[in-house]
Amino acid sequence: MLEILIIIAVVKAFVKEAKAKNFNKTLWGIIGATSYYIPIFLMSFIVFPFLVTDGYVPITSENQYLLISILVNLVVGVSCCFVAYQILKKSKPNINEADLEILDSDLN
Repeated sequence: MLEILIIIAVVKAFVKEAKAKNFNKTLWGIIGATSYYIPIFLMSFIVFPFLVTDGYVPITSENQYLLISILVNLVVGVSCCFVAYQILKKSKPNINEADLEILDSDLN
């Protein structure tokens, strides 16, 4: 349930920023969703189990494993979304020089 709420907020934020910058809203919504889900998937199924089995993360109970796993996934997912969002905020729309020439010729 928590992941659904987070992903809705992430997609809304990415779409809103893309709309403000005149970018493709669908593309940036997908980028936002994947910037959250791919790191969580990798952390859940590859990295975190490896860390637990090699003893880097000492786990004594199933509840402790579940709690640490959820917290690590949230931190990693939100961090990756933050980085992707900052890249979106800094990016500028591509301006095609041919489009500017067409606009200039229409004015004359």
